[in-house]
Amino acid sequence: MPQYIEQMEEILKDETVEPKQAMVNAAFFGVGRLRDSLKKVGEGWAMVITAVLVKQEDRWKFHTIHWSMPAE
Repeated sequence: MPQYIEQMEEILKDETVEPKQAMVNAAFFGVGRLRDSLKKVGEGWAMVITAVLVKQEDRWKFHTIHWSMPAE
């Protein structure tokens, strides 16, 4: 996980973000990576997929597709 530590350093050193916000961003990033690493290989993720279909000339076509992962 050394690459994640380097990424957290980059988040913390970002001078375009206030220091307190950078800390929040780094903590959020770190907790997310930790959570990801604790999942077993092949274990599924909860996802929500929504789509809008339209009928054009007797054929159904996707107009819009959206996917999201519920926040914990």
